[in-house]
Amino acid sequence: MEYLIAIFGVLFILSGFYLIINARKTIKEASIAKSWPRAQCKITKSEVVESYGEGTTFYHPEIEYDYHVKGASYSNDAISIGGEGRTSNREYVAAICKKYRTNSVKETVYNPNDPEESYLDLSTSTPKVSVLGGIMFIVAGMFILSIFYLVRSGVMTPVV
Repeated sequence: MEYLIAIFGVLFILSGFYLIINARKTIKEASIAKSWPRAQCKITKSEVVESYGEGTTFYHPEIEYDYHVKGASYSNDAISIGGEGRTSNREYVAAICKKYRTNSVKETVYNPNDPEESYLDLSTSTPKVSVLGGIMFIVAGMFILSIFYLVRSGVMTPVV
């Protein structure tokens, strides 16, 4: 039973490091993408999409756009590096769709080595949230491991 506590602690710490490492990767990718060339793009689709799960309604933006690079046409649906994910905040998603209305002309950045890779928005709060979540998981894991240590050393007895 007490080893189960240690396993949970280690899993929390590993999850925290995983979140932080992925956030750093996203931050690095966004930093590189800031130097990419830009092209005008036409928004061909912009809508709030609902999905259901875990007893909650979730929303995510579905935005598609077309752009041209060196005479070739491309289409994409990538909004930001790391993706937008889903949220229960419909207003947040509606604001994104309002910013990128169907038939509006915007600017996209594209990878000069692979023009099919492009993004509408390089600013994202996802890495900040992931870093904060990662830190919280690491702290929680250390707390859990300290409880394991106190139980193993006999300073604390588990309540069953």
